[in-house]
Amino acid sequence: MVAFQSKALSVMSLFWRSVMPGVYSFSFSYFAQGFRSSSDIKSMFLGVNQRVMGLALPVLMFLIIEGDVLILLLNGPKWGLSAEVGQIVPALFLPAFPLLALIGTLLAADGKMRELMHVQLWVMPFKLLVVLGLMYETLRVFLLGNLAVEVVVEAGLMLYFVQRLYGINLFDIYSSSLGAFVIAALFGVFAWLARHFLTEWIPQGLVRLSIEAPILIACWFLLVKLLRHPLSADADAVVSRIQERFAMRGRP
Repeated sequence: MVAFQSKALSVMSLFWRSVMPGVYSFSFSYFAQGFRSSSDIKSMFLGVNQRVMGLALPVLMFLIIEGDVLILLLNGPKWGLSAEVGQIVPALFLPAFPLLALIGTLLAADGKMRELMHVQLWVMPFKLLVVLGLMYETLRVFLLGNLAVEVVVEAGLMLYFVQRLYGINLFDIYSSSLGAFVIAALFGVFAWLARHFLTEWIPQGLVRLSIEAPILIACWFLLVKLLRHPLSADADAVVSRIQERFAMRGRP
């Protein structure tokens, strides 16, 4: 059962490896510079939160819809039980994971190691209880217990510290994330339609995903532009920079 749990959680490792390294490297240096220059940390955090949520939530939505296919492609057909619950893993952690990572980066940039250690000292015993419970309960119950620890204990403590230290509360965070949730919901509709219709023509999962991915990326760009999300300006800057590079290479 522990092995099935590990494979089910492998979809989240895809998320951490593909999305979060860039978030850590950018946000840590950005927050550290803000602390050095005595900037308004609350407005900086909420601005970064908008962008991180706008990027992370659609990726998690994609993993919700394609999680079972990805687990079977990565691990083989014998991990069918993991594939059955693999889709609910990113759904359970959808509201909490990007936020926890961003708050942790903020505290680390401010040198609040004591607060971070305090959070982990509270979280570790609860996680050990959940892992021990895996020997007696089903995989779904284990995942729900893991979610409870992440959201109730870890997220609760993180939010307590950022409110006490920087005046950032949960309402501020999710108000700034509202546009990202709308984008993620619409992106999920496109991803579900793409899977539903492409599977009829292309039954091979790997081939279908290789065709589906660029289509969904284009849909994400379109949603960001239409809803005028802050990521729209960032995307335009990246595209113009790429165009400048290609233009410079084409010059004699």
